[in-house]
Amino acid sequence: MALAVEVPVRQLGPGGPVVPVVALGSWNIWDRMVTEDRLALIQRAVDLGAGFFDVAYYNMGPHAEASRTDLLFGEAIREIGLARDAYQLCGKLWLWEYPQTGFAEQMRVSLDRIGAGRSGPESFETVVVGDFVGDVDIAQVVRDVQSELDAGSFTSWGVNNWPAQALQLALDTADEESLTPPSFAQLKYGLVRRSMAEGRITVSGSVMALLRCKPLTRLRGNPCWQAPP
Repeated sequence: MALAVEVPVRQLGPGGPVVPVVALGSWNIWDRMVTEDRLALIQRAVDLGAGFFDVAYYNMGPHAEASRTDLLFGEAIREIGLARDAYQLCGKLWLWEYPQTGFAEQMRVSLDRIGAGRSGPESFETVVVGDFVGDVDIAQVVRDVQSELDAGSFTSWGVNNWPAQALQLALDTADEESLTPPSFAQLKYGLVRRSMAEGRITVSGSVMALLRCKPLTRLRGNPCWQAPP
């Protein structure tokens, strides 16, 4: 007998979309499956109300691997014939080669690869701006994200494993310039991966605290924020 399952939903931060509390990521997931299993997994997720998919093109910086996983995902949703309102997408914007490769070009390529203009999705519900090494003009990142929001490429955004100082600068820039702030933070691989989730920079600045607290406000001004022991 099939079990009745209802996946809870939750708003993805202030101003973000309402999404299932679980999602499926795509870094070398879909290209590790045979076609039948890909189709079955995607359909099963949608049937359970968990049709929230993290989809990205991995071919930049340390991930310059010409991955096909996003292509396979796009083929699968078209083969299944999913209506666009049956699933939600979280895309990626990479900082590894930014600003040489800007966000507009990254969005164009990402959407084209999953089928935009060919019965595939024309936008993402949200995106994650990836982590970085070295100096990045965070204020300009926020402005460039806003340009893509205005273009309709996505409706909200978050960050992946940013140092607290960079995240605070993004929040301050959005506030000062009346731009859209990041509404959520994504930790690499989950709370149990200590080297990412409990590293000195991220915890002391509190990327983790952002996952526990809402609304997303100034880090140390948020009453939910607690300094690590």
